[in-house]
Amino acid sequence: MRRLLFALALIAPTAAVAFPGDSTTPLAVAPYGYRLALKADGTTAAQHGLSVASATSLTLPPGATYATICARGGIVTYTTDGTTTPTASVGTPLSVGACVGMTSPLLTTFSAIGASATLDVEYFK
Repeated sequence: MRRLLFALALIAPTAAVAFPGDSTTPLAVAPYGYRLALKADGTTAAQHGLSVASATSLTLPPGATYATICARGGIVTYTTDGTTTPTASVGTPLSVGACVGMTSPLLTTFSAIGASATLDVEYFK
C-alpha cells in the first residue's frame, strides 16, 4: 500500500490541460506549479514547426518562465550561454523526438540549429 501511495504521489503534481480544437494533441501535461502561457486571444502561446536551419532563438510570450522544447525531423544542437552560436558540432545535442524542459533565464539565451530539424515549443508561466 505504501508503494502505491508513493507512486501516486509522484504522478499527482502534474495537471492535464486540454488544447481547444487540437485533435492531434488532446492533452498537455503542465509541469508542477506551472500553467500554460496564453496569448491575448486565449490560445496557447506555442511555437510549432519552428525552423532551426540557421541559429534560431525563441520568441517568448509575456510571462513565460518555463518551456518544453522538442526536436522533430533531425538532431538539434542548442546552447544556452548567450555567447556561443550552436553548430552541428558545438552545443548540446537533442535527438529526434526528444524533449527538454527549460526555465528562465536560459530561455532568453537559448539558441538552436539543426539542418533538417524543427522545434515544437510549449510555454508555461
